[in-house]
Amino acid sequence: GEGWRAAAGAQQVRARRVVVAAGAWADEVAGRFGAAPLGLRPLRRTAALVRLARPLAPDHPMVVAADSGWYYRRAGDGALVSPSEAVPSEPCDAQPVREDVEDLVARLNAVTSLGATGIERAWTGLRTESPDGVPVCGFDPEVPGLLWLAGQSGYGFQTSTAMARAAADLLVDGAVGPWCSRETAAALDPVRFRSQHPAS
Repeated sequence: GEGWRAAAGAQQVRARRVVVAAGAWADEVAGRFGAAPLGLRPLRRTAALVRLARPLAPDHPMVVAADSGWYYRRAGDGALVSPSEAVPSEPCDAQPVREDVEDLVARLNAVTSLGATGIERAWTGLRTESPDGVPVCGFDPEVPGLLWLAGQSGYGFQTSTAMARAAADLLVDGAVGPWCSRETAAALDPVRFRSQHPAS
């Protein structure tokens, strides 16, 4: 076939296959190639490094609130802390809200013995979640050659190796290899959203 055509400024991009691994922008990028959105949701998540009055012991465990409202863990002489928020966001260059980080530090100092004395630095990222919370890895059933690789939410580091291998298998062999169960490969397939919400 002629391959893909997508406007990219003044240039035309042509390819037989396209991998959409654009995180918070995945639905938008896929749309440029004619795919209907999957309903991926970017969610804001903040973390910060804080200074401590006394360093935590090297074997100090990660501590998570019972309601998952925050967590902290040792990071060198300080601690990495997060309010564990999942605030819906547009795809953007997300930035931390300083007041939220300061409130978190105050809360941690009130309910733990962490002893945070100040904020070293803070950052915010966008975790992208699929409508059912399961990552997406597979060819779009309506747009031949378009492979989705998105929706890993807050588990990107843990799942990246397996997701990359599954995507490579699909691109090279047309199917995920026997190292992955058929049930798992099927659970990742974007066809699950198309059958529920057919394109108009």
